[in-house]
Amino acid sequence: MHNPLLLSTLLSAIVAQILKIPVNYWVQRSWNWRAALRPGGMPSSHTALMIGLTTATLLEYGWNNPYFAITTAVSMIVIYDAEKWVGSNVACDRTSFYKRLYLT
Repeated sequence: MHNPLLLSTLLSAIVAQILKIPVNYWVQRSWNWRAALRPGGMPSSHTALMIGLTTATLLEYGWNNPYFAITTAVSMIVIYDAEKWVGSNVACDRTSFYKRLYLT
């Protein structure tokens, strides 16, 4: 398969999903292998997917191509939505993290 855009996109999303396991361990202090199969959380696989696509589009077509402009615009929307979702849940996560940090 010679489709660098699709390869970069899928690889980015897969790596982000796999990285959820050690991130979840760092926050929860227990291994949860199912974290790789859950949507949402950090790192955002949706954001990683779009950044992978945007980067591959830049490398394949260059700065002055409309494909790069479209992928950049969609990436900005996805990143904004991911940050907004994480921001709404950070207060709960941060509180539980500090409780575990100082009470254990």
